Order: sequence, then structure tokens, then C-alpha cells
Amino acid sequence: LEDARNAGIIVKSQEADITLELPEELMELCAGYAPCVLEELFIVSSVTLVPGDEVRAAAAKSPLEKCPRCWNHRELGTNAHHVRVCGRCGDVLDALGFVEEE
Repeated sequence: LEDARNAGIIVKSQEADITLELPEELMELCAGYAPCVLEELFIVSSVTLVPGDEVRAAAAKSPLEKCPRCWNHRELGTNAHHVRVCGRCGDVLDALGFVEEE
């Protein structure tokens, strides 16, 4: 992330899509976690795991929009009740009983 920041690819980690190349034993370990867990752990928009011979990481700027609630770059509008935020935030707002003003 620091290399991507220094190169001007991203400004904040939440803008980053991370690709982790991992040996088989680490792939198996990480595959046991839901993608959202790894995204929260690394404070990034997405994490993609790919098999490889050694551990490598690459960061790219996410093409998705910034959610105004969580600031992560995700697809907005996937929750019909809360179309201005990402699906995760929409689900949280539903659980809290929040109703959008019209």
C-alpha cells in the first residue's frame, strides 16, 4: 500500500484493490475467511487471492465509487432501501431501522 501511495496510485488505503499471490498453504488458510474479513483487516476496498509460488502483493486503485458512509470504494445502490450507499452499509441501516427521507 505504501508503494502505491508513494507512486500516486492511491491516496487512502480504502481506495485500494489488493491482489495477494500466495503459496498453496497460505491460500488454504486465507480461503477460510470471508472476503469482507480480509478487506476489514487490511482496510481496503477488495482483496483477491491468487495462487503462486511465493508471497506477493499488488495494489491498484478501485474503479468503484466511494461509499459516503464507510468511505470504502464499493458498488453503491445494491440495497433497494438505501441506494446512495454500499450494500454492507445499506444492510446496517436496515438493521438499525433507518428509513431514508424522500
